[in-house]
Amino acid sequence: MPRILRQKVGKRMLSMVTIASLMMGSWATIPSSVSAANEVKFNTQQGGVFDGMPLFDGNPEHLNSFVDTYFDYTGLEGPAVYVTGSRNHYTLTKGPSAGKVIPGALSAADNVQGVSTDFPALIGMGQSWNKELLSEIGEVMGSEKISKLKVKQGESNIHGGNDASLSVAFTVVSDMRINPLSGRFDEGFSEDPNMAGVLIDKMATGLSGVDQPASDDGFWMRAAVGTKHYSVYNAQWFRQTANNSAGARSLFEYQTKAALPGFESGALAGTMTSYGRTNGIPNILSPLQLLANMNAKYGVYSSPDFNGDAIVSNANQLGNGYDDRYAVDRGHATILMALAKANAGRPSGTTPADVTDLVALVEQGEYGITKEELIEAARPHVNQLVRLGIFNETDEQGIPKDYPFASEAKDVRTSPPSDYNQLDHQEVALRAAQESIVLLKNDSTLPLEKGNRAAVSGVYADARFKTTYSVGATPELENSGESPLRSIIKMNGSSNVNYAPGGEVITLTSKANQQTVTADVYSPNAGTEGAQLITTSDTPAEDSSSHLFRVYDWGQAGASLLSLHNQRWITSPATNNAAVGNTDGTSLNLTNNDWSLPDMMGDTSAIPPTLRMENNEDGSVSIVANGYRTGFSGDFTNWYYANGRFIQVDGNGKLVTAPSPLGTRENAANRPDMAKFEKSIVRSAGEDAAARAAEDDYAIVFVGAPPRHSAGEGNDRSSLDMGEADYALIENVSAAFAAEGKKTIVVVKSSFPVSMERIQDNPNVSAIVYQPYGGQYDSYALAQVLYGEYAPTGRLSSTWYAGMDAFPTINSYVVPEGNTSGLDAIDPRFAVDMTNADPIESGLTYMYTDAKVTYPFGYGLSYSDFTYDSLNIPSSVTGEEPFTVSVDVTNAGEVETSEVVQLYARNSSSAYGVHAPKKKLAAFEKVQLDPGQTKEVQLQVDPQTLALWDVNRNDWIVEQGSYEFMIGTSAADADVQASKSLNITGKSVATLSLTQPINVFDHAFASNEVVYHEVSKERTAAQLKAKAIVGGYYAVRSKQDGSWVALPKVDLTGAQKVKASVASNAKGGTISLHADKPDSVPLAVWNVPVTEPVSYKISNANVSVKELGYAEVEAEISSNLSGVHDLYVVFHEPDLRIDGLSFTLKDTEVNPGNPGTNPGTNPVSPSAPGSGSGGTPGETPASGSENEGESDSGGNPAAAVSVQKGSETDQQKVTRIQKSGIQVIGEPWNVTIKNKQGMFVIVTLPVDPGVAANATTIAYIGEGGTLTPVPGVLTQDTNGKKVWSVLLNQGGTYAAIQASRSFADVDSSAWYARDIAKASSLLLINGVSDRRMQPQGMTTSAQTLMVALHVLGIEPEASASNEKWFDSVLRAAVKYDLMEEGQYEPNALMSRENMAVVLVRALNLAGVNTELSEAEMDSWLEDFVDQAQLTPVSRPAMAAAIKLGIFKGSPNGLLQPQSTLTRAQLAAVIVRVHDQVAKLLDL
Repeated sequence: MPRILRQKVGKRMLSMVTIASLMMGSWATIPSSVSAANEVKFNTQQGGVFDGMPLFDGNPEHLNSFVDTYFDYTGLEGPAVYVTGSRNHYTLTKGPSAGKVIPGALSAADNVQGVSTDFPALIGMGQSWNKELLSEIGEVMGSEKISKLKVKQGESNIHGGNDASLSVAFTVVSDMRINPLSGRFDEGFSEDPNMAGVLIDKMATGLSGVDQPASDDGFWMRAAVGTKHYSVYNAQWFRQTANNSAGARSLFEYQTKAALPGFESGALAGTMTSYGRTNGIPNILSPLQLLANMNAKYGVYSSPDFNGDAIVSNANQLGNGYDDRYAVDRGHATILMALAKANAGRPSGTTPADVTDLVALVEQGEYGITKEELIEAARPHVNQLVRLGIFNETDEQGIPKDYPFASEAKDVRTSPPSDYNQLDHQEVALRAAQESIVLLKNDSTLPLEKGNRAAVSGVYADARFKTTYSVGATPELENSGESPLRSIIKMNGSSNVNYAPGGEVITLTSKANQQTVTADVYSPNAGTEGAQLITTSDTPAEDSSSHLFRVYDWGQAGASLLSLHNQRWITSPATNNAAVGNTDGTSLNLTNNDWSLPDMMGDTSAIPPTLRMENNEDGSVSIVANGYRTGFSGDFTNWYYANGRFIQVDGNGKLVTAPSPLGTRENAANRPDMAKFEKSIVRSAGEDAAARAAEDDYAIVFVGAPPRHSAGEGNDRSSLDMGEADYALIENVSAAFAAEGKKTIVVVKSSFPVSMERIQDNPNVSAIVYQPYGGQYDSYALAQVLYGEYAPTGRLSSTWYAGMDAFPTINSYVVPEGNTSGLDAIDPRFAVDMTNADPIESGLTYMYTDAKVTYPFGYGLSYSDFTYDSLNIPSSVTGEEPFTVSVDVTNAGEVETSEVVQLYARNSSSAYGVHAPKKKLAAFEKVQLDPGQTKEVQLQVDPQTLALWDVNRNDWIVEQGSYEFMIGTSAADADVQASKSLNITGKSVATLSLTQPINVFDHAFASNEVVYHEVSKERTAAQLKAKAIVGGYYAVRSKQDGSWVALPKVDLTGAQKVKASVASNAKGGTISLHADKPDSVPLAVWNVPVTEPVSYKISNANVSVKELGYAEVEAEISSNLSGVHDLYVVFHEPDLRIDGLSFTLKDTEVNPGNPGTNPGTNPVSPSAPGSGSGGTPGETPASGSENEGESDSGGNPAAAVSVQKGSETDQQKVTRIQKSGIQVIGEPWNVTIKNKQGMFVIVTLPVDPGVAANATTIAYIGEGGTLTPVPGVLTQDTNGKKVWSVLLNQGGTYAAIQASRSFADVDSSAWYARDIAKASSLLLINGVSDRRMQPQGMTTSAQTLMVALHVLGIEPEASASNEKWFDSVLRAAVKYDLMEEGQYEPNALMSRENMAVVLVRALNLAGVNTELSEAEMDSWLEDFVDQAQLTPVSRPAMAAAIKLGIFKGSPNGLLQPQSTLTRAQLAAVIVRVHDQVAKLLDL
């Protein structure tokens, strides 16, 4: 096959390549950098899983040659494996290498907000505006990620199962969601694409490690960082089948811009492609995938969102209204993806047939694809695998040579895994939480003084709602996972805090029978589990709460009702005629009511059952159950009518759901009295908190919006508003405190913008603090801000609009093509068009909005004041070279803190006029300043950040002109601190010639009320093959009379006639052409006929297509207008489509051809040619189970092991445990072992989620409650269930233990702190007391032997009353061959070489192979200059200890065999021994 290098073409070359692609139909071939005479030869694997496979030599310059050689070896099956995304090892079936095994496609995991350490939502990270912090977050995530990965050949890059090693970290989301109602708004850094691009590149660089010197100029990476969800993922609206609309400028200036810096640097290895369509073409095969690959240093690996590739060929998902699917089958869909240089792949894994089917289609030449094109589609994927060391030559242990990150990997590292226990990781997590907080208002009330009385109210004070992609289990650390209430109590003192939930308390009366709704007090479970609600005519007792319900208003028209009778939630059943009761026990509040603070009741809140309480015209309310979709599918739009049910009172006075769903809008409006209730307010919102105004010194009111209530993945919000009760709570509490001359502070807990105008304008509100989800230290950081331990430095990275009138209104075009439902089926609370992904047309983001704004982009206050001076800017620059802007910033306040310096630019003379950005963020820096300190802040400006998309060149340009550069504290003009003008010598928007056909979409710079559609599938396939990024793919469709689209700088000289390619599937109408403005006198008018669908077979594929046909209509140019003008295409009816224009020029009678740009043919179409994871956690068996298949560690005949839930006797042992900082998690097990032949048996203990999340070790429990840790590892069994795999030497009582002990003499910054923490958490080493470890104390022989027994899980027999504590230890050590009788004096200090002997014997006893030949011993010891000091007895043990990483020697190459170890060193060594044993147990 030919040697083809990946073509690296900069963004300034885009138009050249696009034009060349349209002309030649293929990429240009670049000669290989390795000549034929000096062709690189690669070694091949000898034996092992990948026997015969070429191996990479570790030289980055040989990458392309290696990939060519590799695909020579695999044949077409190789590239097909990666294009289909077939994960895990693949066995070749064809050609000379048939039967050989090759690595599968990249395996992937979502690590959006962390791996082990829990970081803030991405919106919170963005609000830090701190590039260095993002790098540090990436570094933490990268170190944690690699410690979970395996790198040994054949074991790395495995998807699923017990030995998964997921090479890709999908984390740095580049989605540019212009509308804050988008459900996944929390998953984006910023609404500014350049800012997002900087932060994405910084975080991806830190995570991947490409900035580390060992990376060899960014070639090697420790994990493949993937962004999500390139290229357009605007909202959750009809998520999987959506059709988002975005004009050409929006696609190139906005939607795709954020991902490109990371691709260009190589920090981003790939992307998860987005669901749905943009302008009618599935995103997974969009030509924008070509753009990403063109700009990527090593190409772009891609993987679809969950089963997103299957949707391309599934019936009734991506149909166009004529065909019921986009591609005829999976294979043809994959061919189209390959032409777009994208990959398929299913999370559940592909089948071998996917590969062979694709090979067959390529060999047939479907869609004209060639073998070389398949290879080039797969090349970026293999490039990333090479960068991970997967193809490297290996040493004898299978470890890849020349891969610089191998020593950090799970299967190679000798140190504990990198995780949240590391102090530096905790420090970064705390800074991230702190810097995510934004101060929105302050009249100097903040910071608060500690010790005064606080009236805290609002449900969000005592709840903690995590975002979808936060780390699954919040780390169990001090100050981590707390509710805000608890953190405030800890900060201010429990005696100084009062709390009230703040919600209304109501009663309900049935309108049908005029009886009161009440808990069934006569039910046996009335006061506990609850029962079905009933109505009663009895008057409730004065002290009764049976008829009282507290309302928790979540916003988005939803609420939960809490029965005050039993503190349980009212259910929201999903079935017909279902009982409605006060029986739901969802955990919401987290802090114990006594506030003694020994524990919290969890670290995560769940949303209770939600109900829709809807007002009726007669003043009553109706309650709808099951009115919200809670899953990820995106079908929330139609959920309400299809699944919502009225709650009504049946003939027996009981509350039930209706016998059928609402069904239709008409049915929902028909509400009988049995479905109506009269609501009475017994206690108003905030009444309890307001009553505290006379006693307490200030109020803190918490309001917000849960991230998963009508929000998050699979759901969009319907409104900016929080629950109306939140606003009432603020108004009532702040008014009461203001009446007493006291202050009210509002805390907003939401991971997306909410409506704040009323609160900001409330004169009784003194301060407002905003915090999105902040990761593990969210509440602690918030309390630090409130009480002055940290001065807030966050700034908003999105615009906070004052009202819903900022957004485009809903219309019939929000329903995707091919979907049979209409607007009448959509939940009536939705009133916004969520499919408009074009900020220019919709007027959204700070760059384009004219709407009223409460808080502008970049806004945020400080506890200090800053002044700006001496703005220094060059007088003129080119549009090609970066330049520096400097300004002096002074901290004029009294608080040490940081300022975010923001530099904006505007070009008021842009050719795009009012459709150009009002301003753009050009650069930003965050600078720390002491009080009174002045610093010169230098901002590096790359003119490309100011580039716009020249729709006539089809390329980015920096427009020439005089730009105003503004230093500001936000994007608002009112916040500009200094400004100067700068002349940029750039380019002008090109003039559009009429000598060639013009696709209207490609050349449009502005639009009004239009949507876009694919012109034809044949054209799309042909242009993808031509590698055309811009290629006449789309047509423009009108939404109403008066819709228009504008083309800039068209030279009309000589225009006589104009032909248009048009279509209409409605009633037809007229389209007119205007110069300079849409209401000028028309130059031409076309009558658009109704066009019929056409059916045809694509000429180079065995694929039949049915789609809307186009017709050509021609009109005379009615004016002699000449020169250059903007052209406006104006539609005078809805549902008119236009593809292209073709002008006849009067002077030359030149007809440039048909109006489209389709290079293919479509003989029967009027438009042709040219018209264009894991399994469920295991549960402890209730009755016990027996497994005859357990094997002991020596390979002896299997023992019979029975694992049962602990009996009462076992429970009694648990109660006798009396150790500080040690807690039993879950129920104990009773293990019986029969017929044990060897020393140990490997046993699996099933665990529930609580045990899996919280246990640090498993221990044997002796009669007196003594604990003996046993070797164990949390893993998965063959069914994917979580289990503890443990090494046992006896039956008895076992329990999961959480050990969290701190020692006053262990400095958190000491090198040994992490080792002591881990050894202590594993119970391998104890302190000399509950509070002291004595880390520098020397280690005795008895202590060493005790620790060695601990690491084996061996319990010494109890010492007699007249014995020393160590006598039983010595006996056990002799019994288990850790020492000879009398070999060691118990209180003598243990030497390093003797410790090596003991520990290697322990490893050998556990089954770890420690045998070495004499030659191997010499090899492992040869680098140590004092090896001759080893005794003959200790020499083999020390060599084995060095090989296994137990001992490492001193930095100057000494073993120091006769020296002793401190207790801190012992902790480090024993953790390494434990990790070696644990490797045997990982299933």
